[in-house]
Amino acid sequence: IAASVMPAVSAVRMASAVGCEFVQAIPNQIGAGYDQQMAAAQYRRLLEIGIEDYNIKPALVFVKMFPLARFGQAAAVALDADHPEARIIPDTYHMYITGGGFEALPKMDGDMYAIFQYNDAPAGMAIEAMEDEHRVYPGDGILPLTDILQGLKASGFRRCVSLELYNPAYHAQDPLSVSKTGLAKTVATIEAAGV
Repeated sequence: IAASVMPAVSAVRMASAVGCEFVQAIPNQIGAGYDQQMAAAQYRRLLEIGIEDYNIKPALVFVKMFPLARFGQAAAVALDADHPEARIIPDTYHMYITGGGFEALPKMDGDMYAIFQYNDAPAGMAIEAMEDEHRVYPGDGILPLTDILQGLKASGFRRCVSLELYNPAYHAQDPLSVSKTGLAKTVATIEAAGV
């Protein structure tokens, strides 16, 4: 885990300089069949480095394309790190495409979530074929966003909801227009959920 973040030290410094509380720890070099105790120890060390050297807290993400792919796996590593600042970053899209679902969200204390990454999954596409670039605006897809948001609120989560879009069709558009559309659709789904 630590190896995946160290090449991005300048990004960590920039995030810290602008006042970010958290930075993503992406376990892209953890390796298949990883040892959970080793992963937890590495994550704990990464937390110590982030806090002591950069005044920022690395939080674990889980990504379908890497061995640490599911919500439960990331939560287990974070919990086993045995550090008061250990947290994960749930993402609606990866919770869906890994088959993990959303029932775990309200079962954990919302303080365990550093940030909540928010987006939707497209209709008419096999889940096995979905990659990051297929994310769509909230409300434009098939995810049960009302249930997800209500579960998140039930967990006691009180931090940032971050719109996460890697869709090349959006990247080709005017950034300000994409930002305004994303904000409007995010707010609309949050209001529709009553949270």
